[in-house]
Parts: sequence; structure tokens; C-alpha cells
Amino acid sequence: MKKVTVIFTGIVIALVSSVLLTSCFTLAIPQPEPTSPSVPSPAQTPPSEPEPEAPLEETEETTPIEDITWVLESYGDRGSLKPIVEDREMTAEFKSADNTVVGSGGCNSYFADYGINGNNLNISSPIWDNTMACFPPIMDQEQEYSDLLETAETFLIHNDKLIISCSANKEMVFTEKATEEEPPEEAPPIEDISWELEAYGDKGSLNTLVEDTKITAEFKSADGQVVGSAGCNGYSVDYEIDGFEIIVTPPVSTTMMLCFPSPIMDQEQEYLELLETAETFLVHNKKLIISCADNKEMVFVFNEEIPSIEDISWELESYGDAGSLQSLVTDTNITAEFRKSEGRVVGTGGCNSYFVEYEIDGYEITIIPPLSSTMMLCFPAPIMEQEQDYFELLKTAESFRVGVHDLIISCAGDKELIFTEP
Repeated sequence: MKKVTVIFTGIVIALVSSVLLTSCFTLAIPQPEPTSPSVPSPAQTPPSEPEPEAPLEETEETTPIEDITWVLESYGDRGSLKPIVEDREMTAEFKSADNTVVGSGGCNSYFADYGINGNNLNISSPIWDNTMACFPPIMDQEQEYSDLLETAETFLIHNDKLIISCSANKEMVFTEKATEEEPPEEAPPIEDISWELEAYGDKGSLNTLVEDTKITAEFKSADGQVVGSAGCNGYSVDYEIDGFEIIVTPPVSTTMMLCFPSPIMDQEQEYLELLETAETFLVHNKKLIISCADNKEMVFVFNEEIPSIEDISWELESYGDAGSLQSLVTDTNITAEFRKSEGRVVGTGGCNSYFVEYEIDGYEITIIPPLSSTMMLCFPAPIMEQEQDYFELLKTAESFRVGVHDLIISCAGDKELIFTEP
């Protein structure tokens, strides 16, 4: 019995010793300190911040439809649009300043408020100026257009056309109204007007004319010639006008008179030389200002007074083709007097006396056949030939101009009669 107790006691002691020994070894093993996940050690690299997301690409701005005049091209059910009644323009202009759309329905005008949000379009009920009444097809079309405007929903621009989609699968198709270019400034008319020279020479220090002299110019559109008096002699020269540009094409043809005192001839020569260098013109306050080469100019005034050629006895000096006139047969005298009270021109043709009716309108002169004459026969033969040539030319008279001492009658076929006042 004692033996069993001793053995059991020894076993218990051994187990307890074993447990204690194990506990000692366990406590002797050091344990690592736990690392706090929220506090990085000095050697650690802090985690990088996440990269910001790339911004979304902005969508392209809505194509502007405002402040443009749009013209309705077709409308109705999508896929089966109908055109506009012929010769009628229906328009819409979306005014950004006050958000109103204004236009024409083909007969009456209208306006309405509108709003745009992206491609969405909202139009209030249009207010119409119903003061006009048009034929039924036009009024019906206007009403349909008005109804469609109220139901507008979205819009888009495609191939330069504005397409407005409406409810019930309907739409309107507009085109942009072409911008009307302002016409170029038109040159004022200077042709077929009698101009009288007022001053000429260097710009800013113009010369006035010699006392009691008169220089004129008339640009005749019918034959492209400027004609007039240069103060002593009549002259003519070709010209062209292009806009405000003027080109005078030499040579200048003149009569061959000699005037005194000499300053009159000097002035005439200076004027004709200036005229050949004409470049541009303008009209201001009824004055024609022609700019010439070398910073020179000529200033003309509108000559409202038409010189009278009536009741004056004129003697023929030369006649024939303008620029190559022929003088009279020696010792012959051809005359003309336009008698206002009778409405007839009378005179001598170099052999026979004659008379014929005439009319004057401005600078135009019309000879009214038949021309009546005595029936004398003169010798030598050139006298009769000259008389016949004169009569034939006189019957084709078209216009006239007056110089200081001469009368120049322009005839058909670019021919002239040059008379002087005795």
C-alpha cells in the first residue's frame, strides 16, 4: 500500500516538474514586437497618391444657329418633305440678344421666344402680324409652318443646312440665306453734261482762267469722245471711263485758229496737255474734279446755261471727217443762220441760197428735211460738189458745241461742220 502511494506521488511530481520546465523554456524565447500598420517605419516609402483621373473630353459645342437668317427649304413628315410654294420666302432668325426668333411665313411676319439647351430647341407660340391676306395655298402653308415651330424639339446642322426636328416625326429643313454683298459705289454720271473749267494746275494752288475766256468739256457717251472749246479752238479726243478712272487717248484734234492775246493760247495748250494726262475723277458739290498725272487737277463746274446759236450769222470754215477737216474752195462763202422766230436755218451753200427747218433740244440739233434751195448752176464744178457735200452733212446734224468764236456741229458718221462768227 505504501509502495503504491510512493509511486503515484513520484509520477505526480514528475508531471509537475515537466510542466514547469516547459514553461521556463517558453518564457525565455523573445517574441517580436507587433508592427503597427498605420505608422510606417522610417525606412519605409510612403504609399504614392493615386493619379488623378484624366478629364473627360468636352463634347464639341453646339453649332451656332443664332443671328443667321435661315430660309425654309422644305417641311413636313420626315422622309417625305414638301417644298415651299413658289416665289414665297419663309424665314427664321434666332436673335441671341433677346432670345426671339423672327421671320416671315411667306405672307405675314412673326416673332416668338425661344430657348436652346445643347441641341434641344423650344419655341413658344409665334405671334403673327396678320395684316395681310394671301391666296389660300400660301395661308395654309403659313399655318402649317406656325404649327411646326411650336412643336420644335431638337436641331442639327448638316451639310450647311439647319434641320429642326419636331414632334410627330416631322421636321423643317432650312438653308442659310446668302448674304447680299453691298454693290460697289457707282461712279456719278459725268457724261452728256456740259462742264465749264473753273480752275486748273497744281493741287492746292490752282490757276484761274484768263479773263473773258471759257473752256468747256462734254463727255459724249454715244461716240466716246470728249468735245468742247479750249478757249480759242474747238477740240475733240477719245476717252474711256472705268468706274472712277478716266483715260483720254491722244491725239487731240482741234481747229486751227489763232487767238490774242498770247496768254489765251498758252492757257489752251496747258489745258489740252493736262486733259491728256487725266487719271481719275470725282463729283462734289456739282463740281467735276479730274485728277491728272504729277499731282495736277482740273476743276469743272456744271454749266447749266446752254449757249445760244440762234439769230447769229455763222460762216463755214471747214467740214468733213472729224480730225481731218477740209477747207472751202477758194473765194466761196457758205453761211448758216438759225432763225429762232421761224424755226428755220437759212443761208447760202456757196452757190445757191437755201432754207430748212430745225429743232434744238439742249445741245441736240435736228434738221427736218426737205432742204429747199434756188436752182443756180455755178462754175467751176468743185463749187457745186462742195455745196452738195454741205447740204448732205447739214441734214445729218446731231449736236453742237460753242467755242469762243466758233460753232461746231457734229454730224452722223463722225463728221463735223465748223462755223465761225464773223
